[in-house]
Amino acid sequence: MTITGPDPLTAARPDEPAAKTRRLQLSGGAPADARAGEVATREPKTISADDLAAKALEVMEAWAISGLIVVDADRRPIGVIHMHDILRAKIV
Repeated sequence: MTITGPDPLTAARPDEPAAKTRRLQLSGGAPADARAGEVATREPKTISADDLAAKALEVMEAWAISGLIVVDADRRPIGVIHMHDILRAKIV
C-alpha cells in the first residue's frame, strides 16, 4: 500500500495555524511559557483502531512523524500509538 499526500512540511498555507506551528518548531521551539494548545498540531494524523500496526508505521514513515492518534469508528480519539510502541512489540 502506498500512502500519498502533500508534503507535510509545506502542506499548509503560510498563514494557517498549522504552518505557524511548524515554523515555530523548526525555528528552535516555543518559549517555555507556551501553552500546549499553542504548539499542538491542529489536524493530527489518525489511524483507525482496526488498522494493523504495520499500517500505522507506514503512515508515520510517509509523514516523517513518530506517533498517531488512534480513533474509533466515529473518529473519536481513543489512544495514541508511537513508533517506539510498535518497535518495542517487535511487530516489524
